[in-house]
Amino acid sequence: MLHIYANSNKTGMFSEGDGSNPDVATGNGTTGFTADRAIYIGNDSTVKRYENVVITAVNDDANVDIKFAPDVAGSPGTFSDSLNVGNIAASGQSGDVVKIWRRVIVAPGQDSQNRTNIDYKITAVEYAI
Repeated sequence: MLHIYANSNKTGMFSEGDGSNPDVATGNGTTGFTADRAIYIGNDSTVKRYENVVITAVNDDANVDIKFAPDVAGSPGTFSDSLNVGNIAASGQSGDVVKIWRRVIVAPGQDSQNRTNIDYKITAVEYAI
């Protein structure tokens, strides 16, 4: 099963619906801000691999926009609304974690807020190995 993590060693898994460990971006909503962060999509299954893995954000809008970019030698590549990260190998194999970048863009003039309705959606084709 694919999950999103804060670290390449598959620790700091972001919460999946319960809000216990959310992905957080903090900044000044009055002036607006952009916050980039490296995140990792990892496979926890030793018996499944995933191909054509795509990540998108659900419920972002004109006030808070989420973009994704591939990792290019430790820096973000071009950001877009959805990102095809390719294939992710079974857990324990080379390629079982893929580093990508997440960008949060908050438009100026926003009140203080905690947005908890923006979720990440990962789609993929699953194969048994």
